[in-house]
Amino acid sequence: MFKSEYYHTLSNQGEITIKLTEQHTYGVVAGVASRAKEDGVSGDHHSAMEISEGQYLLALSDGMGSGISAHNESVATIELLEEFIKSGFDKDTAIRIINSVLILKSSEESFSTMDMAIVDMYSGITEFIKIGAATTFIKKKDYVEVIGSSSLPVGILNKVDIETYKKQLRDGDMIIMVTDGILDVEKNKFNQERTFINLIQEIDSNNPQHVADCLLEKARNLICDVESDDMTVIVARIWEKA
Repeated sequence: MFKSEYYHTLSNQGEITIKLTEQHTYGVVAGVASRAKEDGVSGDHHSAMEISEGQYLLALSDGMGSGISAHNESVATIELLEEFIKSGFDKDTAIRIINSVLILKSSEESFSTMDMAIVDMYSGITEFIKIGAATTFIKKKDYVEVIGSSSLPVGILNKVDIETYKKQLRDGDMIIMVTDGILDVEKNKFNQERTFINLIQEIDSNNPQHVADCLLEKARNLICDVESDDMTVIVARIWEKA
């Protein structure tokens, strides 16, 4: 089965190149909701875009602390990632270069988490890459799956610790990526994931933006609208094309 093939043919007007491209089996639609801790400037930054070879990238970065400094760190991390991916670098190389850039700024204590999901829109197989990132949740029809992380953020060690996981996603599955500020609404670390799973299961919607907005609102209600950290939720739904 091909993804794209080129054919050359001749006509009375010269050579013509025809590109045949296989239609994606799956589509991705995403929504994001965010709330800054202070001054309207969030230390969280995200990206959601289609990249080469029928893949869709979701990325979320949480800069150290909050405010302008954290904002600059997370923006630099995501923008570098986008540029390297667009330029054809594989993800591992891109991550290593970004880590090196942040290491060079170590005197400023510059580091960020990196959370990525790359969806293959032909197969639905999704690769999750986590570097110091908060837990990711996959909402299935009857349950919620959890993908955790124990690695350090980028910009701390010379050798970056990359955790990767592959999951088969199906029509209707939702990827839910968050920063620490969302999970910190539950101070008991052992209950954070369980609390958030309960919030996810309370929402009956297949609209990613609505789900993201509701999760942010529910999380803020638990802390009485007093944020102790920046809060961001990305929700992406996988749908099968007819």
